[in-house]
Amino acid sequence: MQSIFRTSEIKQIENQVWQITLKLTKINDKQLISLKELVHEKTQNVSQWHQLAKLMALLHEFDHAKEIYHVLLSLLPTTESSKMCHIYNELGIICDET
Repeated sequence: MQSIFRTSEIKQIENQVWQITLKLTKINDKQLISLKELVHEKTQNVSQWHQLAKLMALLHEFDHAKEIYHVLLSLLPTTESSKMCHIYNELGIICDET
């Protein structure tokens, strides 16, 4: 099981030194459960790399998502036209968002 923390406070102690106070989330944290369900819903039935690209897009990390999709395209054989179409569609959605 992984631990997930929330940032509860950030304060500057001195020049270029910061103190960050973290709070451990509870297993029944409603926001965390909602986020987990959303990520699962948006990334099901695809490869782990595709899941990562979709997650990056959800987090508005569009450059990272594009980079991953371009790598996926370069690895796909040309016979996988339906997967290629899907990736190009995802890239189009990202371009529309930016």
